[in-house]
Amino acid sequence: AIQNLVSGRNIQIFTTGSEFYIPTDVGNPITPSKILIVKSTAHGSSNVLPVSVGGTTVFIEASGKVIREFLYNDLEQNYNARNISLLSPHLINAPVSLAVRQSTDVSPADYLYVVNADGTMAVLCIARDQDLLAWTLFETDGLYEEVTVLGTAVYVTVKRTVNGGTVRFIERM
Repeated sequence: AIQNLVSGRNIQIFTTGSEFYIPTDVGNPITPSKILIVKSTAHGSSNVLPVSVGGTTVFIEASGKVIREFLYNDLEQNYNARNISLLSPHLINAPVSLAVRQSTDVSPADYLYVVNADGTMAVLCIARDQDLLAWTLFETDGLYEEVTVLGTAVYVTVKRTVNGGTVRFIERM
């Protein structure tokens, strides 16, 4: 089953069992008679919307335990899906939300925010030109439920217990 479609270098197709793409040439539009769908990898994708980070598409593997980057390899003329959570699997727990804060002139790294089903949030600092991937875990008094980025501002929905009642807050980090 198709989980997500992403427009990047090519149209990328993320399914429950594999990752595909539709190769395109400049000035040569996709038509029903000329469409070609190429299988790249066979990891499968969750239904959480992938995000673009520094020229790659980051997606959650169907297992909910691995974060992968879908990156085109010119030499192989195909996409690879490198595991970018390999050294930090204990921080990934069935992600429910992804967002990316792009680098700025003040902060040259990209930040990937991954909200887990257990209410924690794994954060990945990415500096591709330095081959840097640095994970950390954010916890709060309550549970993270969603994350989004508007410009350079990161917002989270947090579920908390206040005076014996359950409340939700939209908080800016």
